[in-house]
Amino acid sequence: MNRYHLIVPEYMHGIRLLPCLSKAYPLAPDMAIRRALKKRDIKINGQRVADNCAVSAGQLVEWYTEWAPAEIPILYMDNRLLVIDKPNGISSDEQAGEQMTLTGLLASQLNRDTPPRLVHRLDHQTSGLMILALTAEAEDALVQAFRQGQVDKRYTCLAKGQMPQQADTLHAWLRKDARIALVQVSDTPAPGAREIVTEYRVLSYQSPCSRLEINLHTGRTHQIRAHLAHIGHPILGDDKYGDRAFNRSMGAGRLMLASTGLTLHAGGMLADLDGRSFSIEALF
Repeated sequence: MNRYHLIVPEYMHGIRLLPCLSKAYPLAPDMAIRRALKKRDIKINGQRVADNCAVSAGQLVEWYTEWAPAEIPILYMDNRLLVIDKPNGISSDEQAGEQMTLTGLLASQLNRDTPPRLVHRLDHQTSGLMILALTAEAEDALVQAFRQGQVDKRYTCLAKGQMPQQADTLHAWLRKDARIALVQVSDTPAPGAREIVTEYRVLSYQSPCSRLEINLHTGRTHQIRAHLAHIGHPILGDDKYGDRAFNRSMGAGRLMLASTGLTLHAGGMLADLDGRSFSIEALF
């Protein structure tokens, strides 16, 4: 039996127990949390509870369950870095209220005192390939490689509708609004906006969607999601930028976007990996 616990943060004050635990443990299936509640295997401040009561900031919630997160798939590892296949539904770095993070899970899995170091990120809902550094020197080298465009990143997604062309390179401008955690895309330059370039190629048509390979020439926050939505072809499962009603009609419970290809073109301490490619299949 595994024990997980959290101190209810202020922003969760007043919400129900089940959504509180779902937010704190995003990889946990709802059934595991509901089963624990039914069996009275959840405690609040030491008292067992059996109903989906509201929680209060500062309370200690303990959850006892047979469930444990699956190991993160590791595609490559040496003494400098590792390449992993991130599952969807978990943040790359620490987010408010979440008790499990990618780096924390990897530290436990690898039995490391210090977690691997992030050098780039994927959205909470995006799955797929990521490179993480294991040393400070590798972190510096990888950050520089990403900044200098020495890492080719390819993505696979399902986009609503049939694309206007078999392949195209899209140009626009993106402005980030941190207050509402959204980005906005325009066809012309705007104050505070940065240019974005998104290349796509149609892999197949899966009516009523197009299966695309995406190559990012720039790497901005939510670029793929916002750019495709801007041209009228949002990613299936994207409720933030896309078509919520369409997502529901298709039964899409997750974002259909995955990082499926990475190629390194770097020298220095990474020279032995120059030209090395990693690829996976998108599980949708």
